[in-house]
Amino acid sequence: MAKILKYPNPNLLVPSQIITEEMFGSGELEETIKEMKSFLKERKKEVLGLAAIQIGVRFSLFILQEGLEVFCNPIIKEFIGDPYIAEEGCLSLEQGKLYKIERYPSIILKYQRKNGKKVIQRFSGPKAQVIQHEVFHTHGILINGAK
Repeated sequence: MAKILKYPNPNLLVPSQIITEEMFGSGELEETIKEMKSFLKERKKEVLGLAAIQIGVRFSLFILQEGLEVFCNPIIKEFIGDPYIAEEGCLSLEQGKLYKIERYPSIILKYQRKNGKKVIQRFSGPKAQVIQHEVFHTHGILINGAK
């Protein structure tokens, strides 16, 4: 099973590398996705999403527990609605501790699927909140305010 990097590991604070067109379909990318999905399946009741950097892989990639949906090179293009304060935990931080963080009820996300297909999609509600958390991981930002 994948080993989760824990803060203050400096790798968690470094922006992830863009997945290039040549990397889509590569063994390295597929193996990373397979390992992340396996981890999510094993921790189904306690994990909502996982960024590749959390297992020490610097790909700009995360996977949501819901549907094991893969997001490559995610960029939030727009935050929609009035921000609210959410309480979130994180696998890379102290277990069981919740942090207050500003989130938006909806976002427009530009990303690529694992086959490289480009997508622009709106997300709302809890899914938008989880995506914001995971995208911040790809930028080297943690919910405890570390950057």
